[in-house]
Amino acid sequence: MPTSHLPIKISLFILAASWLLLAIPSNGQNRQAVRYNNALVAEQHKVVPSIVAFFEEHMKHGCSLEKALHEKEHIEFLLDKGIIKVSKMASFQGNDSLRLAALEWLKIYKYTFDVDFETAIPLLAKKDKNPEELETLHVMQARLFDEEDKIDREFENAQMAFARRYHLDMIALPLEASK
Repeated sequence: MPTSHLPIKISLFILAASWLLLAIPSNGQNRQAVRYNNALVAEQHKVVPSIVAFFEEHMKHGCSLEKALHEKEHIEFLLDKGIIKVSKMASFQGNDSLRLAALEWLKIYKYTFDVDFETAIPLLAKKDKNPEELETLHVMQARLFDEEDKIDREFENAQMAFARRYHLDMIALPLEASK
């Protein structure tokens, strides 16, 4: 039975989104490839802490409609800036798969905040939800989790293929929620 908030699967998103892979320069590595990878990760890094903070605040502790809508707009602004920047980046030595994966990653989160959260936030702010509203939230939560899992895996796969191709060493970069 659906609950009145988006349940535990969102917490899995928070955990997964709290880590990004960063290339580290070491002997013999293509330093341009390191910078290229890290520039793409930096665009994710600019938005993920705000997304994590949004979920932690509003999904765990309740949702003030005005505050949630304001934060949603800020996240959309960050996503728009990232989409513009990544769209303008050139491919790396003719290889465009990592850039396109990063762009799709940004776009799916942009769509989620533009469309899905336009519906979800007012429902989350309601204290007494009817069965249809609870079902709407439950179905949306399940679909979003599947989409997020897929896009995260696609970006990670593109990043690992890029790292193999250019012989990059990768480290996990923990992200903290923005304050």
